[in-house]
Formats: sequence, structure tokens, C-alpha cells
Amino acid sequence: MEQNEGQATPVHPNPEAHEADRREARLVKAFADYLDSREHDCIRHRILPPGETCALFTDLYAKGLSLLVEAKGSATRENIRMAIGQLADYSRFVSSKMRAILLPSRPKDDLLDLAQNQKCAVIWPVGDGFASTNPEALP
Repeated sequence: MEQNEGQATPVHPNPEAHEADRREARLVKAFADYLDSREHDCIRHRILPPGETCALFTDLYAKGLSLLVEAKGSATRENIRMAIGQLADYSRFVSSKMRAILLPSRPKDDLLDLAQNQKCAVIWPVGDGFASTNPEALP
């Protein structure tokens, strides 16, 4: 079992996290532009769970596709696990036919299997467009 026996350690901001946020924002914009060019409206949901004071915001929801998307700035196991959890949480409040994780590159096969096992498509850029593990997630 993990034990926490040490004293508090100061935490310094991680500049890599800020770059990942910028990559994520660019990725969401590129995917929203791609969907918009195919006449699919994209919005962002604001969710305020009961008893909470801070709202949750989805990264992207494509109305016509009923597609709920969580984006991450890199295709790591940690990010994919986080995205699966966020999509599970959002899905309690936002009705969708499909859930997808938007990544900047195709992840390892094991991570694709993980996402599929959790009923999440994975989407990543390819050339001027996007590829997905679920063709229905793309127009």
C-alpha cells in the first residue's frame, strides 16, 4: 500500500502543462473548424453538478453527430485515462450517442484498446483532416 510519510514538498508550476493546454486548444479549434466546414455546429457545454460551486466545461459537442469530445494535448496513458474519466462524468449530464477522445497523434494500440473498451472513439489529425477509430465520429 502506498504510504505518505514525508513532509509537504513545494510544487512549482510545470511549463510543460501550459504548452499542453495550448496544444489542446489548437487541436480543439482545428477539429471544430473541420466539423464546421462540413456544416456541423459545435458548442461547449457548461455543467454545474448538484452541490458544486465550480462548473465543468466540455471541450466540444458536435450537435448533428451527437458527439461529446474531450481533447488532450498528448497521447499518453495518463491523458487518455483522464479523458475517459472526464467523458464518463460529463455523460451523466450531456446526452450523446458517441464519446470521443481527441488527440494530437494516434496513440499506441494498447491505449486504443483501452478507449474502445470504455466505449470511447479516438480521433487524431491526419493531413488536412482527421482519422478515428469510429467512422461515425467523423462526417
